[in-house]
Amino acid sequence: RFWSSGTPRARGPWGVHVRVEMSAVVVKSAAAAVAAGAAAAAAALFVFRRHKKKTQKSTGSRSAAAAAADEPRGASVLEVYATRPLDDDPDVSPPCLKLLAFLKLAGVPYAYVPYKTHLMRGAPKRKVPFVRGGPHLEKPLGDSQFIVEAFQARGIGSDLDAWLTDEQRAIATAFRVMLEESVYWSLLAVRWIDETQFERHTVPLLFGNITPPVLRRFVARGVRAKCVKVLDDQGYGRHAPDELVHLMRTQLGALETYLGGSSPPSPPAASAASSSSSSASSSDKPFFFGDRPCTLDCVVYAFTTSLVQGPWVDHPVAAAARSFDKLMAHQARLKALLAFDVPPP
Repeated sequence: RFWSSGTPRARGPWGVHVRVEMSAVVVKSAAAAVAAGAAAAAAALFVFRRHKKKTQKSTGSRSAAAAAADEPRGASVLEVYATRPLDDDPDVSPPCLKLLAFLKLAGVPYAYVPYKTHLMRGAPKRKVPFVRGGPHLEKPLGDSQFIVEAFQARGIGSDLDAWLTDEQRAIATAFRVMLEESVYWSLLAVRWIDETQFERHTVPLLFGNITPPVLRRFVARGVRAKCVKVLDDQGYGRHAPDELVHLMRTQLGALETYLGGSSPPSPPAASAASSSSSSASSSDKPFFFGDRPCTLDCVVYAFTTSLVQGPWVDHPVAAAARSFDKLMAHQARLKALLAFDVPPP
């Protein structure tokens, strides 16, 4: 600003010298800032690796087994690699909770492996849940839905959907996709985009075991940046909170209507198949398609539990979910039926 002020002296020969000197100062300052940032990043990386090694030592043989997750195994018990428990529920992630509920109802024994033990090593799709081991699996499997379908195709455990009609299977697929591809993103927006929810609940729950606090914040902020970008690219990250509540009410309302039997009347020329569908949505059924649960019940249970339990219950989206009485009764019924033996966090 000084040498462009228009004064005659600012245009003198020494003005060039001033510009050069000031440019050198700016360059030196920038170089110092870059060096300081690099040093801080290196220190954080050193502390993180040190913490990771300590975690691996403390987990003993389980961590050593997880380190070889890419190798084929013939373990007698299926291992489910997930995140971490949430209160009195076995996992904080809806897809993980869905898979655990399915395995419990199907009668498939498993061993629970938390994230702090496996650190995503060996995950075939670089996400949880994934499974490995057991007498029926030659290699790890990822994605909760692909795992469920693989188990049903191979006859591992009881097939929870064997008794469903084609129409009921179509309805179950539509509801499942609605939950996993729409409600899921609203849930993620609550946990990761909302600044208050993130600082007050997400950081202590998911990153509380990372020390020192400066490293905890560094790691949590890095993960949050990735989640926010994914949500923004997907589209749900661009919705306002009241828009998320509206979407949640609309989508969970469809489940409530079907579960409670308040669907609109059938047209006069309805066929016998439509009458059977109407009877399947009567108000006295304890589960979605009658008196016994299917895979859809596991999916609904996982999402309603993730919405109304845990530290995020003070968000308007959670309040909207709690307003559906039949869904809340369904969630409580499944929880009592499952009776999980929750591992320590």
